[in-house]
Amino acid sequence: SIDDSGQISFAAYAGTDLDSNRGIWSGQLNQISLVALPGAPAPNGLTYTSVLLNDVEQGGPLAYAAAVSTSGGGTQSGNWIYLPGGAQFVVNPTLAVPGEPANAHFTAAPSLAVTPDGNYAFFSQLATDTGTHGGIWANLNGTLTLIGHDGMQVSGFSNGVTWKSIFSYPTVSPLGEALFYGSLSNNQAGLFASNGTTTTAIALSSQPVPGLTGTSFGQVANQQLHPNATGDVAFSDGSIWLLNSSGYHREAQAGSPVIGGGTLTSVADDVHLTNDDRVTFTGEQAGNIYGIYQAAADGIHVIARDGTAAPGQAAGTTFEQIYPAQVNSLGQVAFLADLTLPSGSISYGNIFATEPDGTLTFVAGQGTTVTLPGRPTPYTAVSAGLYDFTDVELPQFDDQGDLVFTLGSAIAGSGTNVVMVAHLVPEPTSFVLAILAFGNIVIVLRQRSRNQPPGGAECRIAWPAVQRS
Repeated sequence: SIDDSGQISFAAYAGTDLDSNRGIWSGQLNQISLVALPGAPAPNGLTYTSVLLNDVEQGGPLAYAAAVSTSGGGTQSGNWIYLPGGAQFVVNPTLAVPGEPANAHFTAAPSLAVTPDGNYAFFSQLATDTGTHGGIWANLNGTLTLIGHDGMQVSGFSNGVTWKSIFSYPTVSPLGEALFYGSLSNNQAGLFASNGTTTTAIALSSQPVPGLTGTSFGQVANQQLHPNATGDVAFSDGSIWLLNSSGYHREAQAGSPVIGGGTLTSVADDVHLTNDDRVTFTGEQAGNIYGIYQAAADGIHVIARDGTAAPGQAAGTTFEQIYPAQVNSLGQVAFLADLTLPSGSISYGNIFATEPDGTLTFVAGQGTTVTLPGRPTPYTAVSAGLYDFTDVELPQFDDQGDLVFTLGSAIAGSGTNVVMVAHLVPEPTSFVLAILAFGNIVIVLRQRSRNQPPGGAECRIAWPAVQRS
């Protein structure tokens, strides 16, 4: 993952024991430090026994889950947020649970959505003497607060309206609200915002659209909201909606015209919003042609779609299948794609991204070559990978144009996976790649000409400093 300050975090195995030596490292490109490793000291005089790079979203600090040894000789799981002053223990099954009886405890270390200022939200299962239920908690102002759990009265709604069992996809808005999907005892479901005191519906399935007389929402999808810097959000109910300070705006739906020709036949629910309110989403056109689109003030633009020419590849190479996109708040889009080669064979696992001027470019994938120190023979990548960004996931495209991705490379014949960072800088003639390979961290500077032949250029490598924290 990478946050908006350029802090890179990754999990890797130290040594050869793949069962017990999985650790986490974090830092800037030239200053990577160990965060947590089994056997290493943990905060409060404890010792890590296992660690896991946690799901985290919104470009905030690194969050991770870990088990630590206890004074009684057992182990205890929990979650930490890695801040500049050190790791902060935020939730574990032994801590008192806000808004619950003293005997209540979290049953598992949850996934966290963390903002750059350290606010966070999460869904967790909760156990009490009377049973288990799920809910959402958030730290919106320095204090962990219960937002809602099963059977609890929904603040701001009519008396007797309570939360049901569905909670998911919490994030934190710059406006200081927790955003999430939930369902109510009156059989309504949709997207909500809560400031910790009052809950407001953003969109409810089959209910009227506020401010638009005679218009109702369709089936609001169970989805994660990605608010922009001013708190605007975009979401899907079978159409693509934008909610900003001026109200609700339908940005795309079946039948919407696409710049360059044709219309949309459907839209999906993996929706992303830029700071200037451009909305990126996946959609379909006639003939089962899928693609990535961006709705802007002047209409709906095609980023990439099936069957069209893939840039940076041999003539006749086209997109076979395009996967959900990573999008930063500046509007740059990155995605994984399979390609149909001129021979008719399929090239799996290739990454493309838009540069700051909107130009789509090949970043890495099958045919990218990497040279590591001490190994003079270049090794050719067999595939690349991005995480699907449909849940609280590891952020992989920051607002400085840094894209984090994995690269499968036949290094020393071992099929080793590496983690890479591409910096899509304003100058569209170059980008920088950083490679992190199972504890060996290297910086790669790659100058790319627009006329570079397909298959990728060789990389020049220098070692950065690596320190223990």
